[in-house]
Amino acid sequence: STAVLTLPPAMVARMAVTIDSISGGRFGINIVSGWHKVEYSQMGLWPGDDHFGKRYDYSTEYVTILKQLWETGESDFKGAYFQMDKCKLSPPPVARIPIVSAGQSDRGMNFGATYCDYNFCLGEGINDPQKCAEVPARVLRHARATGRNVGAYMLYMVISADTDEGAFARWDSYERGADRAALEHL
Repeated sequence: STAVLTLPPAMVARMAVTIDSISGGRFGINIVSGWHKVEYSQMGLWPGDDHFGKRYDYSTEYVTILKQLWETGESDFKGAYFQMDKCKLSPPPVARIPIVSAGQSDRGMNFGATYCDYNFCLGEGINDPQKCAEVPARVLRHARATGRNVGAYMLYMVISADTDEGAFARWDSYERGADRAALEHL
């Protein structure tokens, strides 16, 4: 994952190529568009409250630069957020580096469908995987609108045990041990 507010795209492109060469092409980038103020303000990186409404515009420029560097080895991109000056990248990636996002809003899913290869989808419900079927269906609708093949990565918590009672006992244990202060930020 790369939180786009924390590292410049050219640096991430270079780091990704290094990891890609080590992993033999089994590597991807998760674009985190930075919606949660407290995560960034604690580091002095929050660009202001108007960022929330512009986060996918920022991420669009970010991903555009990544792709230019990976595909051509150079970016001279000039946008509202980034100004590249014949930025070079060499060597190129071993393989095409997939990009993942996690937008749940229509704007976020449109970003994913337009610029990414996969979109994380949040699961919900207990013992009812069909309850969240609408989320990947929305991803696929956005992908069809762009004419691209975009996959959905479902995020589920699976708690296994020999019996339902054992699984629910584990769930209760997780609930009792949960860090409530940390969960407030979700």
